[in-house]
Amino acid sequence: NIFPKAYHTLVHSPVPSIFDTLLQLEQKYKQAIKDLVSSGEKELENVRERHQKEIEEIEPGSIQNDLIEKHHQEEVECNRATLVSGLEDIKRSQRKEYCEFVTRLYQAHQRWLTENQSATDINWIFQLDGKEIVSEVIADMKKRQKELSKQILRLVQKSGARSRHGSISSLSEVILPNLMPPTSPMFSPSGEDNNKKPAYFNV
Repeated sequence: NIFPKAYHTLVHSPVPSIFDTLLQLEQKYKQAIKDLVSSGEKELENVRERHQKEIEEIEPGSIQNDLIEKHHQEEVECNRATLVSGLEDIKRSQRKEYCEFVTRLYQAHQRWLTENQSATDINWIFQLDGKEIVSEVIADMKKRQKELSKQILRLVQKSGARSRHGSISSLSEVILPNLMPPTSPMFSPSGEDNNKKPAYFNV
C-alpha cells in the first residue's frame, strides 16, 4: 500500500497547486457531509412540526393521540436511520475515491518529475504545472470509473502562492521526520477515520 508514502510526498511537494488541491478536496468532502446532515436535520424538524399540528387538531385524551405518537416515533427513527446510513455511504465513497486520487496523483507527480527534470535549471521543479497534473489524473479516473463525485470533478485550482494556512494537516503533523510520513487527517488506508469524528458525525 503506497498511500502513506504518496500522501506524504504530495503534502511536501514544491510543485505549485498540488498541496492546495488536496486541501480543497478534503474541504469539499467535509462540506458535502455537513450538507447531508443539515438536510437530515431539516427533515426531522419537518416531522416534528407535522406531529405537533396533528396533536393540536385532536381532542385531549383521544385514543388517536397514542396512534399519532407511535407513528411519529417510527417516522423519527426511520429518518435517523436513513441519515446514519447516508453518512456511512458517503464517507465510504469519499474515502475510496480520495485514496485512489492521492495514489494516482502521486504516480503522475513522480512521472512528471522524472520526465521534466533539468540538470541546468535549478528552479525547474517550480515551473511544473500542478494544475495540469491534477487535470490529467481526474481525466484518467473518469475513463476508468463510471462515476466520480462532484467534489472531485469541480476541483478549482487557484492561482498564486501555495496556501499553508489552514492546511489539511497541522504543521506539527506535516513537518515530521521523513521516516514518519503523516497520515491523512480525514482518511486512512485501513478505512478508519484518523481523527476524532466531528460533532456532526454523532447522529
